[in-house]
Amino acid sequence: MRGTRKRYSAAFKARVALEAAKQTRTLAELSGAFQVHSVQISQWKKQLLDGIESLFRDGHRRDHDEPSVPGRAVRADRPAQDGTRVVEKQLPASTDLKRPLIEPSNPHLSIRRRCELLGLNRSSYFLRAATRSEENLRLMRLPGRTWRSFPTAPSGV
Repeated sequence: MRGTRKRYSAAFKARVALEAAKQTRTLAELSGAFQVHSVQISQWKKQLLDGIESLFRDGHRRDHDEPSVPGRAVRADRPAQDGTRVVEKQLPASTDLKRPLIEPSNPHLSIRRRCELLGLNRSSYFLRAATRSEENLRLMRLPGRTWRSFPTAPSGV
């Protein structure tokens, strides 16, 4: 017989994780006090300790609108925590279209952070695709022309 799954608010999780991080009481005591399994408390504590460095990263204040985990986009098809719908920004798919969106002269965000927000690999921002000369293209097409001219010839000719 299955029961409904408990859902805890972010404020409750933060309070429990902070109490666990203080280490003034054991996990068993916290589990009894908050009516949450000790494994769950350990997971929340680990999330708190892993994510705390993001508060102080780069010396900039984070906006509340950004996703808390880098690389994880907010789902547009699900309501947000506060009940409102989230609209996901549609970004161009091509690297060549994303590259001009990064403004190197903007002092507020690093290039690393701008690339992360656009979903652009940082190396693709700095490195341009190598262009092939007409001579290289001609040489690459040569084996195909030879084969089409003599399809029954042995491959060593």
